[in-house]
Amino acid sequence: ITHIIFTGDNGRIVYSIGSGDDDNDFAIAQNGTIYTTRLLDRETKSLYNLVVMASDQAKPPQQRLSSTVQVRYSEHTQYPQ
Repeated sequence: ITHIIFTGDNGRIVYSIGSGDDDNDFAIAQNGTIYTTRLLDRETKSLYNLVVMASDQAKPPQQRLSSTVQVRYSEHTQYPQ
């Protein structure tokens, strides 16, 4: 097993949402955590396919990766028995 430790900009990963969020309902933190920027309305849209990009900050960038993250919003209402 080999571990490579990058320092400086080479080791810094920047995340972004490349597509799938036309209404800016989501944001992505520096650590890659995806979160909503407002309350979502399941009646309007219940499924999102976000293309998340990750790239290092080397000059020029050495690694750029993307992945599709599917967010499915559903409501479960429990009624008192």
